[in-house]
Amino acid sequence: MPADLASCAQNYSKLTLSELRTHCQALGLDASGKKADLCARLSASASSGVGAGPIQEAAAPAVHSAFDMSL
Repeated sequence: MPADLASCAQNYSKLTLSELRTHCQALGLDASGKKADLCARLSASASSGVGAGPIQEAAAPAVHSAFDMSL
């Protein structure tokens, strides 16, 4: 397995089942099954060049202060 594909698979295994389902749906893949099934599906998709490839860590949501009056 190429290093970038191994890295991709490791990234998928760090995600929750809900996050994996979201990624599958975004790529038009079947989003049903167990976590291992979704990781394998996303890894296969990345290795075949379908979809966005390796995932990126999601940015933390913005937190607004109670004193932030610009809202």
